[in-house]
Amino acid sequence: EDLILASEDVLQEISDNYLGSGFKGIFFIGIMAMAMSTADSYINSSAILFTHDFLKSVGIKFSDKQELLTLRISSIIIGVSALFLSMYSTSLLNLILATYSFFMPIVSVPLLLAIFGFRSSSRTILIGMLAGFLTVISIKLFFEMDSLIPGMLSNLMVLLLFHYLMNEPGGW
Repeated sequence: EDLILASEDVLQEISDNYLGSGFKGIFFIGIMAMAMSTADSYINSSAILFTHDFLKSVGIKFSDKQELLTLRISSIIIGVSALFLSMYSTSLLNLILATYSFFMPIVSVPLLLAIFGFRSSSRTILIGMLAGFLTVISIKLFFEMDSLIPGMLSNLMVLLLFHYLMNEPGGW
C-alpha cells in the first residue's frame, strides 16, 4: 500500500515509526541545531550587508564602536522581523516563497542589468531597490496576488528612469 503524506506530516511520520524513544530527542535536537545555525548565519550576514554595503554606500560614517552597535541593533531588528515573518506564514513553503518575494525583486534586477553590461551609480541602484521593496510590501498588504513580477518591473522602471533623468554616468 502506498502511503502518501502531506509535507507537514513527514517529520511526525519519521518520529513515530522509525525512531526509538532515545533517538527522537537527538533527532529533533539536530534539526533545531541546523535551523538555528542557518538562521544565525543569515541574520549575521544580513546585518553586516546592511551596515557595510547599504549604510556606508549612502555615506554614513561610523567609528568602530558605532559600527558594532549598529550591527547589533540591525541584528536584533532583522531577527525580530524574521520571527514575525515566520509567525505570518502557515507552512514552510509559504515562508520560503514569502522571503523570495522580497529577495528576487530587490536583488535580481540590478544583478541582471550588471551582467548584461548596464552600469549606473549606487544612488540609482538603491532607489530602484527601494521601489521594488515598496511595491512588494504594498502588494502584499493590499492585494491577494503574487508580488514577484510587479516588484521586479517597478525596480527596473524606477532604476532606468532615475538613471537617465539624473544623467548618471554609465548606461549600456
